[in-house]
Amino acid sequence: DAQKNYARIGDFSTHGLGPHDIRLLDQGRTIVVANGGIATDAADRRKLNIPTMRPNLAYLTLGGEPLEIMELEPDLRQSSIRHLAITGDGLVGFAMQWEGPENAATPLLGLHRKGQSPTLCEAPLTDELLMKGYAGSIAFSGSETEVAITSPKGGRIHRFSRGGAFLGAVVQKDVCGLAPGKSGYFSSDGFGGLIVATERGPTKIAEHPCAWDNHILTL
Repeated sequence: DAQKNYARIGDFSTHGLGPHDIRLLDQGRTIVVANGGIATDAADRRKLNIPTMRPNLAYLTLGGEPLEIMELEPDLRQSSIRHLAITGDGLVGFAMQWEGPENAATPLLGLHRKGQSPTLCEAPLTDELLMKGYAGSIAFSGSETEVAITSPKGGRIHRFSRGGAFLGAVVQKDVCGLAPGKSGYFSSDGFGGLIVATERGPTKIAEHPCAWDNHILTL
């Protein structure tokens, strides 16, 4: 309760392990949760169930009742669903981190609508390998005509159409934070840089004496 010093007023299951991100859909009537699927040791954060992990997207009522649970195909069960972005018309983008064997070059971006099958968005093999199995943030562009994910490990932003087609890469060392911008995307890196990223590449607009963490919100 924000009016009572943020007192806790309830809880419910996310119908999955490792909830990592949450958004509201349907004009605030539906919750969508990114369940990463990873059980961790409470003491040292060791990952305990990588061979058997089952990530999902869970669509819930505001009271926590499940409306739909979307799981990936079994061969992608080690793709941990971590971060979410949504459009005004209810398209959900989800960014993933691969927990399986190295250099598998699995898709790191998915698109989903309730009641439909997910679209997994793949970059060309060389570009996919350069992401190093890690998507750190996701955002739709300001116009919502495309979607992108970042990889601080790979130093890249990958852009895709709303239909899932790869549009190109923007190279920026240690880039991670990503949010809609008036033109393309607004992003940040671990060296204090604030960047506008478009199809023409990155343009640094400010630099601060700090190391930005992984996420940005547009208010």
